[in-house]
Amino acid sequence: MLRSFSAAVLPEPTRRSSSARGSSVADAADAESAAGEAPGAAVAPDASRCGIDSVEISRIERLLSEAPAEALSKIFSAQELADSGSGPGRAASLAARFAAKEACVKLFPRELALGQIDPAEFSVARDAYGAPQIVCGAKAQALLDRHRIRTIAVSLTHDRSSASAVVLAIPAYAEVPLAGKVLYHVLPLRRTVIMDNLRRVFGAAVPATEIERLAQAHYGHLWRLFGEFLRFRWMSAARRAAWVQVQGVETLASALDRGKGVLILTGHFGSFEVATVAGLCSFPQMHGRIHFVRRAIKPQWLDALVTRRFRRAGFGVMAKRGSLDAILERLAAGDMVVFPFDQHAGP
Repeated sequence: MLRSFSAAVLPEPTRRSSSARGSSVADAADAESAAGEAPGAAVAPDASRCGIDSVEISRIERLLSEAPAEALSKIFSAQELADSGSGPGRAASLAARFAAKEACVKLFPRELALGQIDPAEFSVARDAYGAPQIVCGAKAQALLDRHRIRTIAVSLTHDRSSASAVVLAIPAYAEVPLAGKVLYHVLPLRRTVIMDNLRRVFGAAVPATEIERLAQAHYGHLWRLFGEFLRFRWMSAARRAAWVQVQGVETLASALDRGKGVLILTGHFGSFEVATVAGLCSFPQMHGRIHFVRRAIKPQWLDALVTRRFRRAGFGVMAKRGSLDAILERLAAGDMVVFPFDQHAGP
């Protein structure tokens, strides 16, 4: 119903769009500014993309007069409908917001063409000073993360007949500690693999300079993890238990009560080697009932150290290769098997 209705009354997206690099225009004027007023500009020198759109206010007036409330709620957020008020300026305010939505999707032409994003995933809200800001839905936020975009700056304005919006994609920059930069250049263990994986994830959407910063940040994370790994040995039991917070215990207990075993799929997030051991300190009844499927790491002495610490903490450890029978046996016994899904899938 919405599609057939919108074909008649929704404002047609304009053909004007751009994806300019290095644009330097952004402002914080709201669409409720008086007709003909020009918003004040602020500089955003690091903007990586720009999207522009205009909407005729008369088309929004027609939409408001003919569309049911349910249809409006699929186009505009509840906050947008509330912020636009109910007076004569409502159509102009919503027109500017619809232009902002259309401008936002123009930042991602490939995903828009593939139907992976739509204007309703973006909305306009006001900050504490009354200036407009873009609020992203779940799909939109995932898209920003994939393109390494920190935020979208927006400028709204309107005159008597039309409303316009300009949006700028402000890129995210990884913060790199000094240790990460040093290790990246001086001790580049598996650097080729790291760079290949980052390019596989982000592709051409992220510039090579940011890919390199992400790799350096990863080396910095490894350095921090190594320091925490060494410190953990000398911590008291109380300090270890206070170091991590375990959530979702009730869900896990409910799954265990079924008596069929539990398979946990996870990634190596944060200080994985330390957090798992510290977390188990709070649940002594689970000692010997949680088993990790691990791929051996290099060097061999480090792998032996990690494995020994896991077993001393009360975890079972299974080698990745040839572990299927052992996994099935543990699940049949009602135990938990943890399988990190970001391990290399090859032999």
